Amino acid sequence: MTELIWFSRAGLPFSPDEEAHACALAERAAGFTRVTVERVADWRAIAGILRATDREDPWWEMEEAERQRLWQCAADRHAETVLLARIAAINGELAASVRAAAEASAAREDVADSGVTRAAAGAVLVAEQQSALVELAGEANDHYFVRKRAAFTGGRWPLGYHRGAYFVF
Repeated sequence: MTELIWFSRAGLPFSPDEEAHACALAERAAGFTRVTVERVADWRAIAGILRATDREDPWWEMEEAERQRLWQCAADRHAETVLLARIAAINGELAASVRAAAEASAAREDVADSGVTRAAAGAVLVAEQQSALVELAGEANDHYFVRKRAAFTGGRWPLGYHRGAYFVF
């Protein structure tokens, strides 16, 4: 796998292309309704956002329902051992590098919150797994999960939708 630029643009102002991508991602997450995109400025703000959101948010429920749907579609096309092997391969290939990238990015701001950097690395791995499921299920490349992964590979962290805003670091 090629070296990616995890978290390299986190906190920086959006370029026009990044802003357009974030808006499109936010609208997909919110069910194609117009939603505000909030740029998160630094690692310290992330802990508060993570605490404010919870696993009961409709956005999280939407993502989980879509992940389950994709898993079923993928399982209709491939043996479950193939699916599990693909997910395990993603974790094995990326876990150390994304954790190191999150820690390095946070350290540039003198933030040593291992909970936040673990959450960041975990979010990348989930996005990679979700994107792989899209492919394994035979879905289109413009799927929300593929776009979310593209935000990560572009150096951002799409934190998600919460209370009318889509947060991107």
